[in-house]
Amino acid sequence: MPDEASTQLFGLLNQLTEGHQWLFEEFALVPETGWSIDPFGVGSTMPYLLSASGVDKGYVIQRIHFAWKNYLGLIGALDTKWIQDFSTETENYDMPLRIQHSKTYSVGDSCGITPKLCSYYDFINLKNEITFSNIRKRVDVSF
Repeated sequence: MPDEASTQLFGLLNQLTEGHQWLFEEFALVPETGWSIDPFGVGSTMPYLLSASGVDKGYVIQRIHFAWKNYLGLIGALDTKWIQDFSTETENYDMPLRIQHSKTYSVGDSCGITPKLCSYYDFINLKNEITFSNIRKRVDVSF
């Protein structure tokens, strides 16, 4: 996913093309979904480029104004559709859109309704190492 801070079209296309080529050459993968990696705002250009390049199964974003995020969460519209103004019946560049509910990417904030459980498996901040001898105990935990 290109960085939208590269505001010129050439930069976006270059990063998108290079990323697609790398995924295909290294893993034989063709991306179907896009994730906006925390830009300060999302414009209509990136969803259009993604859709035109075959990434049309969905687009995930996180950073939008907190008032919009709260409002969309209240009305149950964090899963919605990105609709391009210029889409037509023959050329449709719309795509499913997921707005993440969390404010940050930390485990405690992005986990959902069970942050205590997620923190238990936060591998970066674990107090005790997970080993073959204690894995069963860790798996059987419920909160």
